Amino acid sequence: MSEIYYFSAVNNSFYFGSMESSYGDSWPHDLIEASTETFNEFVAPRAGKIRIVGNDGMPAWGDLPALTPEQVIASARATQQELINNANVITADWRTELALDIISDDDKVSLTAWMQYIKAVKAVDVTQLPVTFPDPPK
Repeated sequence: MSEIYYFSAVNNSFYFGSMESSYGDSWPHDLIEASTETFNEFVAPRAGKIRIVGNDGMPAWGDLPALTPEQVIASARATQQELINNANVITADWRTELALDIISDDDKVSLTAWMQYIKAVKAVDVTQLPVTFPDPPK
């Protein structure tokens, strides 16, 4: 026997008919039976979309709301820190070699390029949108 699916517009959620007894008194009262096709289409996320309730009380896809400037800035700050962290991982051995005075000339050139990159990334004002970060050294 195949599963029966239900959709609750109030909760914007699917429910398995076979689980009704598990819900007890919390089983929603606004359920509409949904086809397997509808269930399969709307249980998995879709890029750039969010599941909403359509005019018919069934699931529909809506566009994700645009990020607020504060969210864009927070994302840029996180990206900035991630770029710095990655550059620090790349340069860690060279820094140790430099401190021990055993760094090769080629590695010293690479370290200098990466340190300039880190400075440039730190100098980016993430509050000035749109944010553009420099490319890492090759």
